Amino acid sequence: MYSKGKYALFLLALTIISPLAAFLISLRFYKSSVSQFFMLVFAYYFGSHIALGWDLTDHYLDMREYYFGRSINEILNDPRIYYLGGDYYHVILKIIMSRFKASPAVFAGVVATIYASVFLFFFNQLKDFYNSYLPVLCGMLLLCVVCVVPYNWYNGVRFYTGFFVFAGFYLKYLKSRKWINLLLSLLCMFFHFALILLPLAVILNWVLSKAGPIVRYVLFFISCFYRVLSVDFVPLLLKYFPNLPFLKMSVTNTTIRKNVVKAMAEFRANGNIFYLYRDYLLLFFGLLIGLVLLASRANFRSKYTVLFGMFVTLFTLANFGYADLTFNERTFKMAVLFYYCFLFITVSNNYEMLKPRRVTLIVLTLVPLTYSILTQLVEQREYLFHLDLFLGNFFYDWHGGLTKYHGGFYHKYM
Repeated sequence: MYSKGKYALFLLALTIISPLAAFLISLRFYKSSVSQFFMLVFAYYFGSHIALGWDLTDHYLDMREYYFGRSINEILNDPRIYYLGGDYYHVILKIIMSRFKASPAVFAGVVATIYASVFLFFFNQLKDFYNSYLPVLCGMLLLCVVCVVPYNWYNGVRFYTGFFVFAGFYLKYLKSRKWINLLLSLLCMFFHFALILLPLAVILNWVLSKAGPIVRYVLFFISCFYRVLSVDFVPLLLKYFPNLPFLKMSVTNTTIRKNVVKAMAEFRANGNIFYLYRDYLLLFFGLLIGLVLLASRANFRSKYTVLFGMFVTLFTLANFGYADLTFNERTFKMAVLFYYCFLFITVSNNYEMLKPRRVTLIVLTLVPLTYSILTQLVEQREYLFHLDLFLGNFFYDWHGGLTKYHGGFYHKYM
């Protein structure tokens, strides 16, 4: 007989020896709450050993400089602490961690664990569709959902942590139709104020659903034209909403903004196409899968077709914001994630009738799934493939270090 207690003890013993081995077994039995707990244990281990990247390094250095050894009043009254964002999450996180004078390893481990927790919250909202027998095709689409946002983007600290808070409560709302879950989704702005876009997208999606499909798709095609023009929307927003906190720090004057937009355009022109067009490849094959579903006359459950509406709405907004690389990339990625959620749910609901086209759908799903996994592994190869990381454990004193050089900090503290 299956025993959660014995399974937990087994994973605990294995985690002491090899966190990686315990994690792999947890993945195999991912439906178990015990497995998911040990996934969080591994998230802490992974975050506390791999090199800090992206914003994570900046946030840690910021905490050491402005939080350590200061009272809470001194911290909150120092305007410099809001330089990395006026949101509450990172400030509260750093206040708490600074009371313990957390090392880079502990700080990164906690951030990774929080991110993994909210991701699992989002993931578990799909439990109705994966909790029983999961066919290969459905399992592949579920993995696509997992892989749309690369695992290492927890290094951004705020944005995608907040996004999965929103996505989790939004899916929970779609299942239950309880307004409290929709209200709780507003907590995403606690993590990153720019995520106000998502509640606005929900409202816009509802308005467009009432206006009819013609209005929705006319607006989408207008956004495509606007995308070609590549008009910067930020100065326009600042003109009418000068006090938006997530814009005030990104724009100092017209000249600086023009240089930023120019740099973004150059990055698009000269950046690595394998990473730049990753989400577009995922969407292209996702749309092919959608065409197969249409040709098969799949039943699209009205409760979840709103996910397709959210995809189109966010895609439209991403096009309007194409000139701003960060806005466009984030918004488009969120759109693709909602679309793959829609595909997974639809295929799960129609699996029996789709059996004659199963091979075709598996081939179409295999391409984006393989590509999304390989691009993450190749892009992160410098940080990932260390024997110390994969063969170590909690008692092995090794850490990948910071990824940037900041005024001698790396040599002084690492």
